[in-house]
Amino acid sequence: MKKYLFLIIVSLLTISAAKAQVFIVESGSTSTTYADLESAVAAAHNDDNLYIPAGIHNIKNSWLGYDGEHNFTNTLFISKRLNIIGAGYNQGSQSSIIQGKIIFAKQASKSTITGILFNDAVYADSISNMMISRCKFRSWFNLSGVGDNNIIKECRFDVVVSQGFIYITGGPLRELRAIFSKNIFSGGTYSYDHYSISNIASQTFVNNLFRRGRIHCFMSNFENNIICLGEGNASYDSEYSLESSNSGNIFRNNLFVDGHLKLGDGNSLENNIVDQKYSTVFVNPESEDFHLQDMSQGKNAGNDGTDVGIYGTAFPFKENCLPSIPYFSLLNVASETDANQKLKVDIKIEAQER
Repeated sequence: MKKYLFLIIVSLLTISAAKAQVFIVESGSTSTTYADLESAVAAAHNDDNLYIPAGIHNIKNSWLGYDGEHNFTNTLFISKRLNIIGAGYNQGSQSSIIQGKIIFAKQASKSTITGILFNDAVYADSISNMMISRCKFRSWFNLSGVGDNNIIKECRFDVVVSQGFIYITGGPLRELRAIFSKNIFSGGTYSYDHYSISNIASQTFVNNLFRRGRIHCFMSNFENNIICLGEGNASYDSEYSLESSNSGNIFRNNLFVDGHLKLGDGNSLENNIVDQKYSTVFVNPESEDFHLQDMSQGKNAGNDGTDVGIYGTAFPFKENCLPSIPYFSLLNVASETDANQKLKVDIKIEAQER
């Protein structure tokens, strides 16, 4: 750890002095800098670490598609196994923000992605053993093809686009399986056509928070989640928050808030808590404090004995939403040396536990 922290420090000092955004690829004991995301990905090898600096990074590449006969603009195609590490998605101007579509192909299986805000669509095509943590998605998150053992944890899925948007979709085969743990799903404005998840099959959702939006899924497991059918808004058509066409799902130890729970035949409900009022569940949802009130029935109601929702499990959701590796909270480099020919450098390194 100390060795590559030193390499990152040296590279970041170069960045600050040059007033430029530089991407760092760490390959074994070698660290190399690149001017843009596309060239960094092109140069990286399997299992390399790719560090994404703070700022907005626009993808300018085009992708011709698998058949070479298309022209998908502003699209980055990744077919390597990489560890992609950003500075966090909740840090304002110091967040690592990617503008443009990204496609992870099957060859990118076993990749890890953390600390990134994705403003455009992200596609995972036939991926297995991928871990995505502490990222934010503001557009499509598309699972397609066949894959297994993917983990998506402590992420935010926030809709910012127009009506009719579906931001997790399983594709025609719906056989790319993942475990979604301690994520926050927001389904956009109160509209019949807005979804939190859609066309999903064979997925596992554990200790998530569904703030609003319709849920459309098959043959999936929901455990220890908080599912807000109306988020305290009487004008929302909450009857359709859980689609009646859902089938083959298991809902176990979930907390259902507001609205009407309406499920079709073929679903199993075990030990759920229903008909809870939004105003009595969270400490302060207006300021996004989703800890449970002391008197909430969701306290210690999970099947593991901890709270339902994102603050359950032995390792609850982290409010700072930062990667668990060390990051730079302060980096100031003087523009010139002092009278003693010394360059003043202020560096502050912090790490969020786990």
